[in-house]
Amino acid sequence: AKSVKDSYDDSDVADKNVTNTFDNNKEYIAWAYESNYSGYSFSEDLMATALKTIYNVVEVNAYTTDMSNANLIVLTEAVDGKGSFAKSMKGFVGSTPMINLKFYAYTKGTGNNNRWNWGAPANNAGYYTITPNSALYKVLNGVTFENDGSVKMYNNSPSGNVIQTVAWDNEPTDFPASNTDMGVTNSKVAMHCSNKFFGLGLSCDNKANYSDNAITIIKNAAAMLIAGEALDTEVSSASGSVSSVGWTTFASAYPLDLSTLTSGYTAYVASEVDNGKDEVTLVPCTDIVAANTGLMIKGDAGAFTFSTTNDAATFSGNNLLVGAANGVSLTSSDHAYVLANQGTPDPVLGFYLVNSDLTIPAGKAYLVYNGSLSAPSVIRIVDEENNATNLSNIGATDEAVKFIQDGKLYIKRNGVTYDAMGHAIR
Repeated sequence: AKSVKDSYDDSDVADKNVTNTFDNNKEYIAWAYESNYSGYSFSEDLMATALKTIYNVVEVNAYTTDMSNANLIVLTEAVDGKGSFAKSMKGFVGSTPMINLKFYAYTKGTGNNNRWNWGAPANNAGYYTITPNSALYKVLNGVTFENDGSVKMYNNSPSGNVIQTVAWDNEPTDFPASNTDMGVTNSKVAMHCSNKFFGLGLSCDNKANYSDNAITIIKNAAAMLIAGEALDTEVSSASGSVSSVGWTTFASAYPLDLSTLTSGYTAYVASEVDNGKDEVTLVPCTDIVAANTGLMIKGDAGAFTFSTTNDAATFSGNNLLVGAANGVSLTSSDHAYVLANQGTPDPVLGFYLVNSDLTIPAGKAYLVYNGSLSAPSVIRIVDEENNATNLSNIGATDEAVKFIQDGKLYIKRNGVTYDAMGHAIR
């Protein structure tokens, strides 16, 4: 409904404009390549295309182009350790932020030891996931984890060499900050960071098949490197806020221990929708939930926090809430409902059907329900914690009496008066 879209807060979602011209207000990424390598095509690289929506990404022939003013250098493929390309990178190692999509990097030395050659890089045919050793790295913000803790790097299983890994002969010595092996594939390092460097072993032979996960990781790494933030930084908590209506939706890009929620607040999942009554049942939850789990949070207006966790998820129940930890665009075909407090003169808090294009802000959640041929315009809330959220649950008993006042239906139970939606009014 138009009124839903107009009232929904999407102010923190910004559109990025794609541009092929150099914008002096954007950081400059030098996309360095080996000009003797005929198998690479810049225009086919999904990673380059994604970064071009945010930065000035310029294809650079490292033999001839000055990259001294670059905010970030991206290397796209393996290089000849003793060749001109490798030697041209010597002055940038450890000084200019760098992303390497192949597991080679420059090692200082003399003679033939003055070359690119970390450990023993290997192309692993058939492997297309990595397994991070922590789900809480900021560089993983927004990725989707499989049940076994791995992350898919390709949209499907490609043929040939896919992920490149390295078995260190010696850890790199050119970088003064700590070196962190952040993920493995086939028992070898597939993701690594050190001072001003991030390596993710992706084969450019499959550059048109990168998954959203792979693109998200590189976008995160680029932003963190340019900002000077340590790539192995972990997130210890997630936070949100409840408005004056006493409810909000919430989703985190990281796994959460719901038992750590700030005192005075309650987290819920949406277990089911009663089609006959157009009501959704919200069930309190204190389990460990996976990243991007949709939640409802109830409490007084103010801020709340959760602790993030690397422990395995324990929640296994039904949940109709869908997380939008990084924001999402919805259409009328998504069977989606958003939380809103609408109507005059008496607003009704519930989930309202999305009838037009709508952007869900990052950190929020929405309800998906397609169990009815004629979708209701609003789904009301039933809270199993105190059952006093609508009249059908309260009922007329010795302790609960329904009455009409000024043409409106109320119920009084244990000295508390509720309106027809179950809101305590006095």
